[in-house]
Amino acid sequence: MGGGDSIVIAQSGCVSQGAVSPGNTALAADCETLLSARDSLEGTASLNWSASTPIEDWEGVSIAKVPPRVVGIWLGERGLTGTIPSELGNLTKLKALSLSDNQLSGTIPTELGNLAKLTKLFLGGNELSGSIPTELGSLSELTKLFLGGNELTGCIPDGLRDVEANDLDQLGLPFCDPQALGSPNVSMAVAGAPIVRIDSPIQVTATFSEPVSGFTVEEVSVTNGSASSFVGIDGDSAYTFDVTPNAIGDVTVNIAAGAATDAAGIGNTAAVQLSLGIPYDDNGNGEIDRDEVIAAIGDYLFNGTLIRDHVITLIGLYLFG
Repeated sequence: MGGGDSIVIAQSGCVSQGAVSPGNTALAADCETLLSARDSLEGTASLNWSASTPIEDWEGVSIAKVPPRVVGIWLGERGLTGTIPSELGNLTKLKALSLSDNQLSGTIPTELGNLAKLTKLFLGGNELSGSIPTELGSLSELTKLFLGGNELTGCIPDGLRDVEANDLDQLGLPFCDPQALGSPNVSMAVAGAPIVRIDSPIQVTATFSEPVSGFTVEEVSVTNGSASSFVGIDGDSAYTFDVTPNAIGDVTVNIAAGAATDAAGIGNTAAVQLSLGIPYDDNGNGEIDRDEVIAAIGDYLFNGTLIRDHVITLIGLYLFG
C-alpha cells in the first residue's frame, strides 16, 4: 500500500454513527459489546445506550481517558428486569461491574471469569439463580464481591475465599473443594518467543493431565483474536490450534472449566490464562516503544498488513502507556 493510495477503513456502527471517535478501535469494540448486551440487560427498563449517542454520555458507563476503554459499569437500582448477557465478558479492561438492587434473573455467566482486571463485582439484591461459576474464582484482582439477596445454589468457588470485602456468609453456601478429586487439569503453552502480528497465526498447545473428550476449537476463548486449525495430538490428551491476532491490545487465550470431560465424565478445571502479548511488542515488556511503532508504520505504508486504526492505537500506547 503506497502512501498516496486512497484508504478505505471499515468502521463499526459505533464509529460511523458517532458514539466513538474514529481511531479508537478498542473503545469501539467495547461500545459494540455493550450494544449487543443492552436489550437483554435492560428488560422492561430503558438505557440510553445508542450508537448515535457519545459513549461518554451513556448511563452508568465509565470510560478511562488514556487509553480510552470501558472500565466501569454502574447500574445499581436502575429497574433492570432482564438478564446478565455473556457479552460483558469481552470487556477486558473492566474494573467494576455493579448491577445490584435490580430485578435481574437467570444465572451468572461464566464469561465474567474472563474479566481479569475486575476489582469490584456487585450483583446482590436481584433474582439470580443457579450456581456461582467456578471461573469467578480466578479473578485475582477482585477486592469487593457482593452476591447476597439472590437465589444462588451449590458451593462458593474456593478462589473467592480471600476477597477482602464480601457478603459470602449471607449466602448460606459452603466453599467448594479447592479442586474436585479426579478433575483433569489443562495447561497451555507456545514454543519459543513468537513475534505477535495482526493476521499472523501462533500455534498454541493445550495439554490435559489425562485423555479427554468433547474438546473442540469452540471451547477456546481468544481476546483480540481467533482460534483455528484445531488438531488432536498424543491420543486425546493434547491439542494444537492456531491463535491469530486481529486487533491491537492484549491477546489472551482461555479454556474454561468443563470444556472437556474425562472417561468418568468429570469436567476439567479452568486453565491459567495464556497471554501472547500485544502485537508489535517485540521485546515482550508489555509496552510499545518507538522502534515498534516505526515497524508498524512501515507495515502499514508498504506491506498493507495493518490498517490506520491499528497504527493510531499503537501510537497511543507508545505515547500514553
